[in-house]
Amino acid sequence: MARRVANTKHFKVSKLLAERLRLMSPGEMLPTIEELKRKYDCSQATIMQALDRLRMQRLIERPSGKKRIVVAQNGVAPKFRLNLIRPLWSSPDYDGMTNRVYELGHKEHFGFGLYIYSDIEELNIDDALQNADAGLMFGNLDMSPAQITALNGSRKPIVFLRDKPRGVRAGSVWVDDLAVGLLATGHLLELGHRRIAVMLSEPPNPSSSTRLEGWRQAMAKAKTKDIDSLIVDCSVESGVDAMSGSYARLCQWLDERPLNFSALFCVGWTGALAALRAFRERGIRVPEQMSVITFASEAPICDFTAPPLTAVQVDLDHYTREVIRLIEENLAGGEPEITTKDIALKPHLVIKQSTAAPARLTFPEPVSAKLVFER
Repeated sequence: MARRVANTKHFKVSKLLAERLRLMSPGEMLPTIEELKRKYDCSQATIMQALDRLRMQRLIERPSGKKRIVVAQNGVAPKFRLNLIRPLWSSPDYDGMTNRVYELGHKEHFGFGLYIYSDIEELNIDDALQNADAGLMFGNLDMSPAQITALNGSRKPIVFLRDKPRGVRAGSVWVDDLAVGLLATGHLLELGHRRIAVMLSEPPNPSSSTRLEGWRQAMAKAKTKDIDSLIVDCSVESGVDAMSGSYARLCQWLDERPLNFSALFCVGWTGALAALRAFRERGIRVPEQMSVITFASEAPICDFTAPPLTAVQVDLDHYTREVIRLIEENLAGGEPEITTKDIALKPHLVIKQSTAAPARLTFPEPVSAKLVFER
């Protein structure tokens, strides 16, 4: 069976080369064929196919009378060269954020490169910033002391998009996750819900933990008893698909105990999608019998669910503008307090069709979960 183009070696090499071209100036020569073969560990035929793709995209050209391939002249030399540093695992939130940064950055004539690490222990700061003026990084709190020292000693500024480790002297743009939990839970309390559960779906991380703390504070203020029993921990390990993994764990949770809540706050939208499916399969109607609210992060997914999800969201354009502004301040050679500036973005509530006031209804018996609702 023929492989899809996206799965072929030459396609993957062309994508890697395209990222490298973003860091090069028009007219700059590409490495030789032999150098490219060694770098990407592939055959000459694969390299030639990859170059053909880039030539069709008008990203490279061979000037008349010349033997070497160069970056096409129809581009504009980048004002700054930025390397995006991120983990290998897939994340729709990461992808949505970085695509928007790319889009706005290119309008400002930034060039972009990509540095991916599969394990935080493999992250080499010098390599990650090679051939770049600055770095954009999705942080990891498990960074070693040596890595933190390397970050602090770097002459090239780094802006963290999330999870800046303690002790790192760098700028950051992040979401006020405590406000996320307070806002989501507060909305459900205003509707009249008192038994409000919280669902974890993503691998354990500071953002989810802080949203959970916001839920705790709101529930404590409402004087809800035994709130620990309302924590539905369906979190998965790093590298595991959070949507399918949390769905499987939630199904098991629902099938093993009575349901004693009338509303659910999902700290990640992956959990919300899992919950909508699990409730639908058990005859639990949203929002008539169960209200669901989530943190939508930067993803537009809530508009495409049934019903559309009420969500706490972040203005992605605002997020991106702050990232770009902070980078420009860093590269303009500002004072140290500018370099280490932390910008916290306030979330906002978008009310849609997945939340409603609790109703006293006689529910149909679900497939395998007995419903016991309390007010």
